[in-house]
Amino acid sequence: REQTLLHAVVNQRSRLKRRLADLEIEKQQLQQRHAQAAEEAARLRADNTKLYEKIRYLQQYQAQAQAQARPAQAGAGGGEVERRYRDAYENSINPFSLFGEQERAQRVKELHTVDRLLLSGTQLFVSNKYGRRFIVFYLGAIHLFLFALLFHYRKC
Repeated sequence: REQTLLHAVVNQRSRLKRRLADLEIEKQQLQQRHAQAAEEAARLRADNTKLYEKIRYLQQYQAQAQAQARPAQAGAGGGEVERRYRDAYENSINPFSLFGEQERAQRVKELHTVDRLLLSGTQLFVSNKYGRRFIVFYLGAIHLFLFALLFHYRKC
């Protein structure tokens, strides 16, 4: 009786392990598809912004060719999609954001080489999920080591 029960539990565990492995594979596939979809969406958003820029250029060129007194209005009744890409286009040519980027680049260029390397390394670790995790675990390990060291020397 115990052998039968043990055999049933072992079989159930094996089935669950196989199911877990299948689910892990499926999860990885879904994560890959999600990452691909996010990259595609970002690429399409950038393409649409560039296309909107070209449309604006052509509309302004046509208006100048016809020698009209009023400027061409790209956003006249275009709807939600056109408004979204018009905003993205205008943000991409926003002089304040461009100025801010130039100022930041100038300040970084004025830093000493060591400071620039430190800034780049910090940005690398902070901008990446795995880098942040590494920092947390590394600091935790250092703290545990110091606590163990202090505890050891306290007993001596």
